[in-house]
Amino acid sequence: MRNKENKVKTSGILKSKKTRNQKGITLVALIITVVVMLILAGVAISAFIMDGGIFDKFKVAVNVYNEGKENEKEQIDELQKELSRYFFDKWDGVTVADSFESGNGTAEDPYLIKTAPQLIYFREQVNSGVTFKDNYILLGANIELNPDKWVIDNNNVVFNENAIQWNPIGEDDKSFEGNFNGDNYIISGIYIDNVTENNRALFGKNNGVIENLIVENSNVKGYRYSSLVVGENYGNISNIITRDSTVIGYDFTGGICGRNIGNIEGCTNYANISFYKPENSEENLWGWRAGGICGAQYENDNSTIKKCINYGYIEGTHNTGGIIGSASRGNITLCVNYGTVKTYLSGYAGQAGGGIIGFPSGSDGNLVIENSYNVGDVIKEDSRISLGGISGATGGYANSNTIFRNCYSIGKVQSGGASGAFIGWYNPSAENCMVTFDNCYWTPDCGVEYSSYEESFRDQIIMISGDYKELADNLGEEFVYDERKGYPVLKWQLENS
Repeated sequence: MRNKENKVKTSGILKSKKTRNQKGITLVALIITVVVMLILAGVAISAFIMDGGIFDKFKVAVNVYNEGKENEKEQIDELQKELSRYFFDKWDGVTVADSFESGNGTAEDPYLIKTAPQLIYFREQVNSGVTFKDNYILLGANIELNPDKWVIDNNNVVFNENAIQWNPIGEDDKSFEGNFNGDNYIISGIYIDNVTENNRALFGKNNGVIENLIVENSNVKGYRYSSLVVGENYGNISNIITRDSTVIGYDFTGGICGRNIGNIEGCTNYANISFYKPENSEENLWGWRAGGICGAQYENDNSTIKKCINYGYIEGTHNTGGIIGSASRGNITLCVNYGTVKTYLSGYAGQAGGGIIGFPSGSDGNLVIENSYNVGDVIKEDSRISLGGISGATGGYANSNTIFRNCYSIGKVQSGGASGAFIGWYNPSAENCMVTFDNCYWTPDCGVEYSSYEESFRDQIIMISGDYKELADNLGEEFVYDERKGYPVLKWQLENS
């Protein structure tokens, strides 16, 4: 059942000449019909009975009709929008629209996408060279790209042989430069299996704004710059949720973004991140730069990853992190990792895994990692791998300046070799390489000391013995003690919950 069809049917009710009381009865009949349809479609009963759920919205709408308030149509429109979130427009794999649903591309009247063929039309426009610079695009419906072509197998989404591969929005040298607002709708069923191409994601390259979107039940496998949302980001990404999905890449692999040269804020990843080994034995860096939010962040001192959370299982080889695999510049701030991070050996030395970042690496860069913490476990395949609750390794790059500030980790870190509750290994050999720890903490509950190999940082990384209420005060104004969790969390987490 498509949203457009539903709107036409409902609009007939709104235009009827019946009395206000009769309209209320008709609305109740509509509600009962829709509730039955939603239950048959598998919608959880909690969506109806919880505070602020569908039943509450139904009551408001009925009361508005019966009381004869002037804003009755606005209430019904809001109800229609709420109901539409439980339905998906399903793509047949062939049809491409010849226009958007409506709109002229302005902020007041954006181009509206309400069907899967319209999403394909938008993609084809970008890939033909239309950048949509200074234009606004609004998603107005849930979209399923591969209906009935995937199953859940052992908690993984598996696509069958009839699945249609997704070509990214912004392929090759094309990029999106406009403003895309998902309005918190879902795009589901993205399937990509192409290890010969870069920038495999919903959007290949972004120089604009992408916000307010959920991506679920999708699988992406690519070469470099693979993710669920954006391959390479030069613009802004915000308020994105990725879930029930998997991303597999050779290098620069993340849940939200493969490589960030712009800004990422307010994003949450539940997807699993993994890697593959190429058949070419000369390629020794498989699984390089993998993170829950982003694979790596380079080139721009003003790049940021802010207020992001990872819950997904992350695995890689070189530079594997709960939030980001590797970074040399910019700021990683107000971020949290709850997912397990596992690091494997590849055919090249230097593997490192950390709860927040695998390895702050790169010459001639300034990087700040601040107001962030790790709860997830950090584990490894081999004792030769460096592990840390916050960072697997650091140092080793000339003319670089890395600052850790107001950070802590309570996640378990696997012992053996270069393993540390905060950092695993430090390389002091590079010229003009500065690493500073400001108000940072570790706990013996992690199972290892703050660092296995570097005594010079003992005074900078402070041990805590379990008084996490005091730790919350020490960490500063961005943190607050959470009674339910029993440890400090970021204030923005409680405000957004």
